[in-house]
Amino acid sequence: MLGIDEEEPRTLAVEQAHFTKGQPMNDEPLRISPLHRVTLELSVAPPLDHRSAAAEAPLSYSFILGVASGGMSPFEYALLDKAPGDVVTLNVGRDNRHAIFEHLDPPLERIWNADQPVQLSVRVAAVAEVEPREIVKAMAAVGGCACDCGCGCG
Repeated sequence: MLGIDEEEPRTLAVEQAHFTKGQPMNDEPLRISPLHRVTLELSVAPPLDHRSAAAEAPLSYSFILGVASGGMSPFEYALLDKAPGDVVTLNVGRDNRHAIFEHLDPPLERIWNADQPVQLSVRVAAVAEVEPREIVKAMAAVGGCACDCGCGCG
């Protein structure tokens, strides 16, 4: 024999932990980083002379962060390390919309008349990890303005 006591084998009771994919082990919410699916709620603050008007329902917008060949847009950089519930505020006008969003094209016309600059409130609704095939699909679908602006969208 090999010097092993041949008593009845012992078993260890191991409590199985339940982990949700993409959820940190310390129960902190997943924070935005490249190649995460980000779901946002976009809303526009009414102009000062219309503050009493009822706010429109926020626009839901979802995308995978960081898939453009030209790198991340200033909008994506502003979202880095944010968690669900966090809010980012941006001043957006016709003259800087493309510079902020670059290859991304949220349908802001649903909540904003581009004639006036606005304060855009961006609330992080959800952050999730994605499968590699979804990343490849998103990279292939990156479109945009198709101009020669250097943002990686064309």
